[in-house]
Amino acid sequence: MIITAVQDHCRSLKNTKEDRKTLRYLKKFLTVIIIFCSFIICGISGTQQVSASESGKTDTSYTIIYDDSAYLIKDTDKPQLYDVMESISKDTNVIFYTTDSTEYGRNTADICQNYCAEHFGSSKTAPVIMFTIDMYNREIYMYCTGSTRKIVRNAEANSITDNVYKSATAGDYGKCAINAFTQAENCLAGGKVKRPMQIINNVLLAMLLGVTANFTVLKISRASRKSADRCGEMVGIANNSFVSVKVSKELIKEHTTVRRESSDYSGGSGDYSGSGGGSSDGGGSSGGGHSF
Repeated sequence: MIITAVQDHCRSLKNTKEDRKTLRYLKKFLTVIIIFCSFIICGISGTQQVSASESGKTDTSYTIIYDDSAYLIKDTDKPQLYDVMESISKDTNVIFYTTDSTEYGRNTADICQNYCAEHFGSSKTAPVIMFTIDMYNREIYMYCTGSTRKIVRNAEANSITDNVYKSATAGDYGKCAINAFTQAENCLAGGKVKRPMQIINNVLLAMLLGVTANFTVLKISRASRKSADRCGEMVGIANNSFVSVKVSKELIKEHTTVRRESSDYSGGSGDYSGSGGGSSDGGGSSGGGHSF
């Protein structure tokens, strides 16, 4: 409408010097409007293209379940928590759940199992990674099913919860959940989970074994010395007795009977039968937790 009105006004102008000057200004104004409209059209097209791309990405990703039933997560932590969950959902289904009741079980492991089964079935074949903050039992727990359990195993789940439980103890539940999912995502990408608690335990165990070994060696050394001293005393006693004892000829018998005692040994061989735990691509779960 604006462009048409400008064109009609241009035709009505006469070929005077002033009219030509006005016409030039109108042409410049018309050019600016056309350029401005072009930018708006390009911007709308780009927005529509991005929206279509994001929609396709959501359609091909796994399910995200965010259930803060205990109302623990601050509003400022929700965007970052959802971002990391969305990133994990490219590879597996992901669940974040908080509770302060026993609706799904008495202990945290059962709560995770029952909640996950409610959404993905009890066969445990769907790939799922779940992080739960249980305020009733004061425990955090990471639970995995399907193919995910082969990557985030019991050891990894325990290490992750060991690394983040202090945030839960301090009441920073958002940070606790974000760090837990971030470490799980790194594990899914082929990275390793940091295990400072395991390193500390190994150092303490090594020190304990060293002290025990030194104590054992010392005890054996002292026992050996005592045994050597006793042997020396017995040899001296035997020599003195040999010198002092006089053997009478009357005590010597012509015939000497030697009796040999033989002991029969019969041993049975113990049979061992056991069934090895076979692994399959079917359902299963892994998990680990830490109280706070």
